Amino acid sequence: MYFASLRYTSPTFLASIINTIASVTFVIAIVLRLEVLNLRNRRGLAKVLGTLVSLAGVMTMTLYKGPIVRNLWHPLIHVEGKSSIHENWLKGSILTVASCITWSIWYIVQAITLKRYPAQLSLTTWMSFIGAAQSAVFTVCIEHRRAAWTIGFNIDLWSILYAGVVCSGLIIFIQLWCTEEKGPVFVTMFNPISTILVAVLAYFVLGERLYTGSILGAFIVILGLYLLLWGKEGDEVYIKSEESSYQTTYEEHKDNKIQKITSAKKDVLHELKLEKDERDQPVEVMAQEACSNLGGVYRNFKPHILMVLAQVAFAFLHFLTEASFNHGMNPHVYITYRHIVSGLVMFPFAYVLERKQRPKLTIALFLNFLFFLFLGWV
Repeated sequence: MYFASLRYTSPTFLASIINTIASVTFVIAIVLRLEVLNLRNRRGLAKVLGTLVSLAGVMTMTLYKGPIVRNLWHPLIHVEGKSSIHENWLKGSILTVASCITWSIWYIVQAITLKRYPAQLSLTTWMSFIGAAQSAVFTVCIEHRRAAWTIGFNIDLWSILYAGVVCSGLIIFIQLWCTEEKGPVFVTMFNPISTILVAVLAYFVLGERLYTGSILGAFIVILGLYLLLWGKEGDEVYIKSEESSYQTTYEEHKDNKIQKITSAKKDVLHELKLEKDERDQPVEVMAQEACSNLGGVYRNFKPHILMVLAQVAFAFLHFLTEASFNHGMNPHVYITYRHIVSGLVMFPFAYVLERKQRPKLTIALFLNFLFFLFLGWV
């Protein structure tokens, strides 16, 4: 549905609407108790407010176009193809909304599946091969022309290779890792980055029409989603403080206060000694400490950096896919080849790197795979 909707809308519209995935995922996670929501806390209220604001932004983009923003110069790149590819905006909008709902459920099932099968490379490989089989069966049923399966040495080939290796392979693996580390809602919060990049490239490079309603709605969506991000970041502190308070008894808390008072003087003397040692340290030692501090910052923000890079890759995918579809590529054939390429690339890494830690595949787990991968394929 996602790629089919691209035939009837535009990359900017599609990238803007998929920002609702974070809000829908958040609501589903609350219902399934995968997400913490404390309405007595201001961060909990920020999560609810952010969800409502982002939905209001999406409604603004959908219902209000506004004046067209005048292009500052002629497009740098002309994408040739069929002129009727963006005619049915109603059909494209319905497909896009349906895709957002299934995509949100897919993120939730992804988090549940990772708890039972914590092998990201193997799960990415399974997803690719089963997705290829599902797409191939569906495509054979609706597409009876052999010429539709033929790919030349053109934009179709490059689009399939990029989508298979980078997006369906590497980026899906990164998303699985970040989902296991931070949860499904965290992963979906970075979709606005792709929206900004797509809008900028479409307007300045391709000369696509940009409406003021899209700019206003995108700003509202991003504001709401990062209110949600601010509220979610407080959950980790809130949960850790709750767990520590439940684990410590009243007597231990009393003893800790006494120990803190007696050790306060020692801490002051120790800090004074450290300051003196820092002044006497050579430049090489200070450089090593600075590098270790930077390494600690990178470890803390590694999921954030990886998700930003993933959204940059997805932004370029929008334009490659649209160019391929304009060239006449069948969307269902495209998805089939994309999954085949991804599976062939990821299989050696999954077999070698996760051979010992990969859980045993049972019938129940395989059925879970089928449902999970069906949502991703749809």
